[in-house]
Amino acid sequence: MSPHFHDYELTLRVLATAPREALDDLARESEKRCPAINLVRDAGVPLVIHWQFGNVSDDVA
Repeated sequence: MSPHFHDYELTLRVLATAPREALDDLARESEKRCPAINLVRDAGVPLVIHWQFGNVSDDVA
């Protein structure tokens, strides 16, 4: 059994009061610049990233 990842799935939940376009830009730039994401990709591990955006006021309990 290999000690390395065979695939990786990441879910990111972001609560913000920003326009959707700005959140999409954040996701795109984060995926491009994140050292951890780039390390996984450079290792050739299949990576699936799920972004979940919500409004800050939606999460108030």
